[in-house]
Amino acid sequence: MVQKILQKKRKKDEKETFFGRKRNGNRLYRCVEWGKDPKIKRKRGKRMRQLRRLLSVLVMAVTIVGMSVTAFAQESVSGAGGNGSITIENASKGIHYTIYKIFDAKVNAEGTSVAYTKKDISENPYFKKDSAGNITATEDAYEAGSKEQLSEGAIAWIKENGKEVCSETSDGSILKFTGLPYGYYYVTSTLKDGGMIIVTSVAKDAQIVDKNSKEPQWTPGNDGNAGGKSIVLDDGKQVKENNVSIGETVHFRLQINTSNYVADKQIKEFIIEDTLPDGFDAAKITSVMIEEEPLEQFENTTFPVTIPWAADEGESGWKNLYNTGARITIDYMAVLNDKAVIDGEGNKNSARFSWNYTTEEPGKSSIEDSTTTDTYAVVIQKVNEKGEALTGVEFEVPFPVQAEEESGVYTVKGGQTGTGKVKAGSDGTVVIKGLKMGDYKVTETKAPEGYNKLTESFLVSAEKIRATRTDASTYLDENGNVTESETGTKVTYTNENFAAKVKVVVNKSGKLLPGTGGTGEMIFTVSGVLIAIVAGAVLLNTKRRKRIV
Repeated sequence: MVQKILQKKRKKDEKETFFGRKRNGNRLYRCVEWGKDPKIKRKRGKRMRQLRRLLSVLVMAVTIVGMSVTAFAQESVSGAGGNGSITIENASKGIHYTIYKIFDAKVNAEGTSVAYTKKDISENPYFKKDSAGNITATEDAYEAGSKEQLSEGAIAWIKENGKEVCSETSDGSILKFTGLPYGYYYVTSTLKDGGMIIVTSVAKDAQIVDKNSKEPQWTPGNDGNAGGKSIVLDDGKQVKENNVSIGETVHFRLQINTSNYVADKQIKEFIIEDTLPDGFDAAKITSVMIEEEPLEQFENTTFPVTIPWAADEGESGWKNLYNTGARITIDYMAVLNDKAVIDGEGNKNSARFSWNYTTEEPGKSSIEDSTTTDTYAVVIQKVNEKGEALTGVEFEVPFPVQAEEESGVYTVKGGQTGTGKVKAGSDGTVVIKGLKMGDYKVTETKAPEGYNKLTESFLVSAEKIRATRTDASTYLDENGNVTESETGTKVTYTNENFAAKVKVVVNKSGKLLPGTGGTGEMIFTVSGVLIAIVAGAVLLNTKRRKRIV
């Protein structure tokens, strides 16, 4: 209507004064540019003031929660026929926002009072209208204890009775919906329904805050795979625990579900750290991915990793670089070394991530998740037919080893191939540390003086024992062979700190006979507590050991 009035006025002015020449049939007219004549200019100024007064009332009603924004990186024109706007200052990239108009509105000429129009809402439990026509939300419109989160019933009523005006997917910058007529609106998003509440105001332009964002978290596990910090096995399965031999490489993976905002604070960057224990060499990052996008600048580097998450675009503010909820995946490798822990909790380590805001405020200091890598030992106990310890025996094992300071104790040499030579200590035992779960063939190469050398190789096992045992004895039969039956010849291996499986090897004295010698296994526990457990092995504390009784 306003436009039609202005058009009529303009045509009248054009007929009064002209400049230039204009053909009308066979007749030429002189024309002037509308508004250049002083009289026309005064008339136009008066009409524009009237127009602005009229437009000032054609606005929407929303809660104002921030200062007006002077620049916008993303604008969506509703086409609803108004001149108001709703600005979402912290719109998350990749999230779809939808605006519903709940009630129409009329205002007076000065824009100082408002009345809402809607069919009878007296039976409506979520909104009420007073005698002056003002509409407010009732307590039933909100979740219990909240003044921001709409109830499920209110949301359902709005979508049934309101009108969807427009929608837009955010590109990560400030999102502004324009062309909105005056009214009462509700805004929702695909991130979480019902979090933004819009109430009445006579403000033309309104800013709201999307409080639907979730705090970043470690990615939950799925399909039988561990999430967060995990170990990737050769078959691709992700687990929290594994076991390897010293010198082997462990493949670690970190997965984080991100957010662009925490409440109304925009995340600027993520910081990820993983300080491995002494039992690992320094980690080497092989890839950093944001969903399917690789960040090549981090390849072949180490921790910490700082990933930019928003870019400062000056007047347009900070723009999200990635969709909210985008997953960060970091893969890296580390080698287990000879400082690896054999007992106790094994080689446990934690990764951490934190973030900073665009306001320079620090986010949560750290969110941790951990994995454990075990490595085991095998113990060979050398005895005679009477169960007495024997010394001076030597073996060949299928992996290189290096001797420790304590007699009879060895550690696997990582990163090497071939065989190794070991010799029983003064108590008749051989301890080899740093083996992953499995069976290993051992060959006796030298028997104690006065005893027969074993004619066949035997197997030792490194594996985790999953139950405690209080019966810590192995027995020898009348022929000096290992037996499960209780006899008078009892073989015991005692250690203060660990429970373990021990390989008992018997050498017999006298002439060499077929089938001479024998082996067997026994399980020991200390104080009924299972600590650092191995199969086919006793885990020795290098500083403390008790000899065979």
